[in-house]
Amino acid sequence: MTISFDAVRDDLEWDGSLRDIYVLGTTSTDWHRVLEAIHRAPLETQFRIAGDVADLFADGREALPEDGFQDRFLQVRVGGVALNCHCFAPEAIEFDLDPREVTSQSALDCVIASWCCSQTPAENRRC
Repeated sequence: MTISFDAVRDDLEWDGSLRDIYVLGTTSTDWHRVLEAIHRAPLETQFRIAGDVADLFADGREALPEDGFQDRFLQVRVGGVALNCHCFAPEAIEFDLDPREVTSQSALDCVIASWCCSQTPAENRRC
């Protein structure tokens, strides 16, 4: 299934806010699966702890901050779009994106494919 860029163009109009993508009701196991998928895909990533660049943990539980700290940040770039993950808590996986970066059908396809974990080798090269 393809979502047409024209169908969501108005939703991507810049209004001063980022667009959030949430997966609610998650656990540390879900975080682990997300990080496994990111590790498998040839994506450009940057992970930060307290603002400092760090290696991305293989285990999703380690990516979550200790109690009282919200200092982990993951950025994944797909199709020229930065997907930013604020690793707050195991109960929700949240990414945000700047709608100004989603400027074409190709960019939209890459964002959707990255969320569906359905990228084929050809899509990985394109994104």
